[in-house]
Amino acid sequence: MGTRRPPISTLPAVRIDPIVHEGRRMARLATTEADLVRDFHDLLLAVADRMVGDGLSFDRAFDETVHAWSALLGRPRGLSLERRLGLHGELAVLGRLAQSHGWGTALDAWVGPQGEEHDFALSEVDLEIKTTASEARRHTVHGLGQLAETAGRPLWFASLRLTRGGVTGRTLRESAKAARDAAAAENIALGRRLDRGLAASGYDPDQPDDERWTPRDSPLVMRASTMPRFTEDDLPANDGRITRVTYVVDVTGLPASDAPPVDLSDLGLL
Repeated sequence: MGTRRPPISTLPAVRIDPIVHEGRRMARLATTEADLVRDFHDLLLAVADRMVGDGLSFDRAFDETVHAWSALLGRPRGLSLERRLGLHGELAVLGRLAQSHGWGTALDAWVGPQGEEHDFALSEVDLEIKTTASEARRHTVHGLGQLAETAGRPLWFASLRLTRGGVTGRTLRESAKAARDAAAAENIALGRRLDRGLAASGYDPDQPDDERWTPRDSPLVMRASTMPRFTEDDLPANDGRITRVTYVVDVTGLPASDAPPVDLSDLGLL
């Protein structure tokens, strides 16, 4: 691997973690889905074959394997509305962080595309962003860990509401391009990092995109510990028979918490 960072996996069931072994920087591929171990093994063989047989670097071998499999199996039809709205919100927060800390620090904090539980890992706290197009602040929570603190770090939750924006609104493609251009203006490598984060989030600039959105109001920002939520501690003993939990939480009317880690008032789309 040398001094390069490993690529970001665009596959939800595959993680690429940087490791150090005997003083050498390396990358470890792992799957998050135990039921897919056999298929994951085939993926590893395909990547290794390109590295050994064709002499490709790990980055290029992994990318070519993923692209080849995507072409063979057919590309996804595009992001769901929930995910497009969510990415709009994440990019808006990313832009606000970049205003105060620079794009390098903002991109370091944006860990959601890397498969982490929360969207942003700031210096001392984590931040989870949820975006909805409904009038109520009603959000879908995926898993028991999404609203749970990790390693004793406080978790904050931001509820964003968007509405159809007409000609004054922003499409996701426009927001993605604005973020990419702003990051690249600071450093061209930062623009490439943002591109990789978008790809890892499932964003495809070639997908049809004519929906325009604008913020309905300022976000509601609160400590996750003050809102209704499920965590592992709330799950009854079940001998591992309950493996996934998805639920909807409505935080409409709940009070904002004092001293949020990021000022998201009057947040606009990029």
